[in-house]
Amino acid sequence: MLQASGTGMMIPILMNTVLLITPPEKHGSAMGICGCAMSPCQTSSLNQLPKEAYPHGVAIMNTLQQISATLGSSLFIGIMSAAQLKAINNSATEQIAVSNGFQAGASVAVMFVIVGLCLSFTLRLDKKKKCSAPNLKLVND
Repeated sequence: MLQASGTGMMIPILMNTVLLITPPEKHGSAMGICGCAMSPCQTSSLNQLPKEAYPHGVAIMNTLQQISATLGSSLFIGIMSAAQLKAINNSATEQIAVSNGFQAGASVAVMFVIVGLCLSFTLRLDKKKKCSAPNLKLVND
């Protein structure tokens, strides 16, 4: 759940950053590389679940990624806008204000990454847990 939330917040920032720093003719390959990095992350998360719970884990992760993506985008754009406005009010040029805003948003993103990294070491599960609902069946069965 934590990984899905973090991933949902970081994907919009990752994609925007990648599209800004790569030339237009390389956008496709850059986005493909980002996709190749995301698949192992989801696999690693789902490996903590028993096999019977995989479909539910995927559904929960996808839902949390969508929710976190909307919240994360709003959060980072809000932080960036507030820092830009503060710089403009302090008589900074537009370019410096944009730079300050991006730096503030990236700093908060780095803090999220550090907290997530620390939590990933403390919350790691070594063994698969037993499914709490061993007779789990799909509705259509």
